[in-house]
Amino acid sequence: MLNKPYHKRLDLDLILGIIVVGVVVAVLAALLGWFFLIPLLGSTNTDPEGEIKAAYDAYFIRGEYDAALNKLQKLTERYPNDARTWRDYGALLILDQPGNTAMEVLEKAKSLNSSDNLTYLYLTSAYLNLYQFDKADESSKAALRLNTDSWVGHAARSQYLLSTLHYDQAQKEIDLVTARKESEAGNYYYDHLMVSSLISLRKYAEALPILDKLLAVQPADYWAMLLKASYLLDNDSVTDSKASKQAALDLLFQAQALRPQSPFVQIMLAFYYSENDDNPVKAEKYAQEALQSYPENSYSYYLLGKAQVDRLKYSEAVKQFQACLKINPYALRCAHQWLWALIYEARDLEEEGKRDEAKALLAEAKTKAKEFASYILAEEDSASSKASYYYTLATIYYQQEDYAAAINNFRMAANLQPDTALYWEWVGWACYEDGRTSDAWEAYQKAVALDPNDSSIKELGKNLKSYG
Repeated sequence: MLNKPYHKRLDLDLILGIIVVGVVVAVLAALLGWFFLIPLLGSTNTDPEGEIKAAYDAYFIRGEYDAALNKLQKLTERYPNDARTWRDYGALLILDQPGNTAMEVLEKAKSLNSSDNLTYLYLTSAYLNLYQFDKADESSKAALRLNTDSWVGHAARSQYLLSTLHYDQAQKEIDLVTARKESEAGNYYYDHLMVSSLISLRKYAEALPILDKLLAVQPADYWAMLLKASYLLDNDSVTDSKASKQAALDLLFQAQALRPQSPFVQIMLAFYYSENDDNPVKAEKYAQEALQSYPENSYSYYLLGKAQVDRLKYSEAVKQFQACLKINPYALRCAHQWLWALIYEARDLEEEGKRDEAKALLAEAKTKAKEFASYILAEEDSASSKASYYYTLATIYYQQEDYAAAINNFRMAANLQPDTALYWEWVGWACYEDGRTSDAWEAYQKAVALDPNDSSIKELGKNLKSYG
């Protein structure tokens, strides 16, 4: 049984979390307020608004990142009672240095002006960066309550809903952001929001011209480079292209050259090497670097754990997934990978003849899977994550040679995502092992119709034909 095809990693929707959710959480708030700075172009140098505009130009156009942040910090000292100065300093900190400092700066802005919905939008992002979900929920609702007709509150709500895995509700809020874009339309900073939203909705053709405009206008905007790399790696029509992957990597290196200490750049590089280059050594390196500069980020723990799984360091990987879920209980990808780390280790132990140890690990995996079910199935809107959960649980049963339970769960995965050949294939394998050749043949026909060139599906067909 263990010589059969085992597992093909089909995790696109979970991977999308870092590329879209991570980008949306960091960019969606931090860059939206630029529209409010545009009218300030004529301000004098002694006016804080004009100086804020100059600092933002230094950051996004000239790449003078530290100088821009220092200038904004000094402005808060010169204008300690100006809420706007604190707010816009905090907005840039969210993007550049996620952590407690950004939150504290924005809370100061709120204390000076509790009626500014932009402050609550930024605070929502700051709280989400620290996984303070209750505060983020309250802040996003406050942003919406202050002005229900503005895009600002809907943008705040979409951040919170994306981060708590309510994708369907988040999409409705994103649609409202688009509908209420008002005069921000055409402003290239507002376009960051549009790009993030379009990527999350997988409307790649609409995202591309906006991205190209951003990169043309803002040569030092490393966030636009990360977004463009995300587009190249997410878009199914270009992801398989070697040239597209290289273009994405070039953009990531360009962003790294501009802002080498950015944890978001390091996270994206870890993601690239994990998912697109099959280089777990480099993925582990960049994930560790990201954790050094941004230890609160759960996705870095996920990427580190995944790289360690790929390097067969299963016990270390489990520790990373535990840390990931402790920080962020909504990090379902960590729950999934935790289970797979146990499954892989059990498989290897069984191949080494250590059956008792393998059985113990599978029993642990099944217990954990049932613990995770309560929130994976309750909180997740996406059918793909539910299907992935049933597939994982089915694999545990398959390993335990409980084929009836395996068939039931493989079928649940396949019914949730009927266009996924992998799930039908494994319905077939489980039925084959259980002696249900008619059902196995039916599942094989569905799998091979979806992916006629897959080698393990072909092997299933050969086994069924030889079975008679």
